[in-house]
Amino acid sequence: MPLRSSTGPLWHTLVVDREPVVRQVLRRLLVAQGHVVLEAESGTEALALATSPLRRIDLLITETRLEGLAGLVLAHAIKAIHAALAVCIVAADAPPESLALPRAWAWLRKPVPVTEFDRVIADLLRRRDEVVAEVA
Repeated sequence: MPLRSSTGPLWHTLVVDREPVVRQVLRRLLVAQGHVVLEAESGTEALALATSPLRRIDLLITETRLEGLAGLVLAHAIKAIHAALAVCIVAADAPPESLALPRAWAWLRKPVPVTEFDRVIADLLRRRDEVVAEVA
């Protein structure tokens, strides 16, 4: 699946993590794959970015423990605005057993090997495209 088109980047991604180093590493990985990356260090900041007029968000990558708004709450809030949103939760803990993730969502446990991260992100975006095609 190509991650770049002749008209520019294919994906607009919001990375939310309390740690600047984590955001920087994720930014480098994603930009190398053709993503436009926005960064936020809190749930509140991320929600403000996501609700900006004409802002496009295709993929949200967030940790669960954020200042202002927890990662899962943030994901659902942004999903309400950007219906085709794919979500990747990155956390130290396993997901709660009762949690059923929507089709274009994934949960990764830290630390995440780069090859696993790349594979999961590509799969999420493929599933996102399938959901969009089904609705269209």
